[in-house]
Amino acid sequence: MLQIKIDNIVEDETKQYIPEVISSFNNHNYRSAVVSLYSVLITDLYLKLQTLIDEYEDEEASKRNDELKKMKQEDASRENRLIDFFTSRSMFNAEVQNAISNLKNYRNISAHPNFRAGAEKLLITPNEQIVSGLIQLLTEDVFSKIAFLGNSSFEFLLSDSERYWNVISGSLIGMDFITNYQQFLRRKFFDKMSDRTKVYYVRQLIKIVFISKSPEADKNRIINLETLKCLLTNSNIPSDDLRKMVERIDIETSEDPKYLFLLNFLFNFGDLYKNLLVSVQQIIKNDSNYNLYTWYAKKGTINEMNSPILDILPDGDIKHLNLIKKSISEDKLSQQILILGINKYAQSESFDEADNLFSTCIEPFINDMTEEDVDILITKVGSNSQVLYRGRKYNDHNKILNHLSSIVSEEKTEEFKEQNETFWK
Repeated sequence: MLQIKIDNIVEDETKQYIPEVISSFNNHNYRSAVVSLYSVLITDLYLKLQTLIDEYEDEEASKRNDELKKMKQEDASRENRLIDFFTSRSMFNAEVQNAISNLKNYRNISAHPNFRAGAEKLLITPNEQIVSGLIQLLTEDVFSKIAFLGNSSFEFLLSDSERYWNVISGSLIGMDFITNYQQFLRRKFFDKMSDRTKVYYVRQLIKIVFISKSPEADKNRIINLETLKCLLTNSNIPSDDLRKMVERIDIETSEDPKYLFLLNFLFNFGDLYKNLLVSVQQIIKNDSNYNLYTWYAKKGTINEMNSPILDILPDGDIKHLNLIKKSISEDKLSQQILILGINKYAQSESFDEADNLFSTCIEPFINDMTEEDVDILITKVGSNSQVLYRGRKYNDHNKILNHLSSIVSEEKTEEFKEQNETFWK
């Protein structure tokens, strides 16, 4: 018995018609299955044409639609012109093109009697294997594809995003660069996309960023990662769909070139961590360079963080942040990491731990600290003796005091010293 994934079919109307095809097939009515399959194909393509017009304001699709409307109902070339339109858009690969050609032939010989002399039967019935293959192939490669997403259209997104990335990389830096790139993507692609189209794009981008090992994927992985993050930020992807996509990510070791890209991704979408394969979660938990997750999990303080990340950040080796810096402003990045570090340092359980955590989580960001940051640090530390009575405390905390005196008045500095004497002496 033939079974296909009807839920993957894009057009709702196609979903209503395809069960008729399957029913005919399962009842061994192969001629009926072929004839109805061809009707569903033409219907599905016309629905896709309307999507291009309505959702993407596609001028070529509009022109072809006007042409089809002017043609007579009985004009057989009407259907050919519809098929040709999507063929020209590279919606169909060679296998699908061949299947459509075969379907047209089988439909003709199944629906129209053969009056030629010597014909064994007036109506020819295609065999089970042929019909089954046609139904499955067209369902997977036509009915389950979105109008905008022929083979060339997704490639166009990749090539055009690469082109624009390279254009602005010579003139913009930091957050200005990312903001400009995101505006380009939204304006040219994402703002006009339906939610179902976005689901398809996200699925493909996750595949080429986190799964594909091809040289082409390696070449543009950072570009495609930023494209994926922009799309997810501007989408409402059903959580179940996104979960299934993320479950496919399979990183074997922390040495995998795709690993840092995954951490970059989690910095923005940390809530998806729980959907990763257990084996991938374990790699992150065991990575000594990225062990903030395990610390927060142990302390049970994840809910304290006002951040989208799942606290997977390096302890102090700043060079590991290069990828993340591409996707978030320097000020916001430093603030995020500093607040994480303050929480971690403030809950030190030994003098040695406090010494190490000050060096890795506080000291690298002292020059970026604001008066408010210093106040947060003092408040978080509270009366923790492991922080306040360690041997290095005086020298360490006076580095903060020296910085504080450079950004606030002398009077304000003295006020900090008097109100928090234990912290400084």
